[in-house]
Amino acid sequence: MIDGKDSDSVAYAMEQLIQQFGAESFKKVFKSITSDNGSEFSTLKDTLGGYTEVFFTHPYTSCERGTNENHKRMISREIPKGESLEIYGRKDIQKIEDGMNELSRRILGYQSPRQWFEQEYQIALSWFDSEPPVVWLHVWEVWHMLAHYQINNVVLNNTQYSL
Repeated sequence: MIDGKDSDSVAYAMEQLIQQFGAESFKKVFKSITSDNGSEFSTLKDTLGGYTEVFFTHPYTSCERGTNENHKRMISREIPKGESLEIYGRKDIQKIEDGMNELSRRILGYQSPRQWFEQEYQIALSWFDSEPPVVWLHVWEVWHMLAHYQINNVVLNNTQYSL
């Protein structure tokens, strides 16, 4: 979880992700990132410059973030819209997150996001000439971070995926 929904918190979280993956590994795994136009993403291009391409959706076009809208729908089954998140503990949120990461998706060839990411991450790591740095994040941490920041598209192996 991040400290807040502001540009400094998002920038810090992205910098932590780059550090955990390692700069070269990050570049190979995240070929591009697409975000919405929220003020919390105002420094995203500067933060990720030199690491990956950053794209922004058009204002007020939730159809460009279809997966994000689906994720919101899944979460609202567990946490009704308008209900305060303060009554939910970290374990409650983790349970919802794990459920979403284990749900197979047609767009991922009926693999779960966790299975798909593990597979693609291993392919990306195989691009290293030598032993890759020890930067493994749990798949659900990465997926959660991508979903949390409404990063909807990732390009791996020259193929774009909507998360």
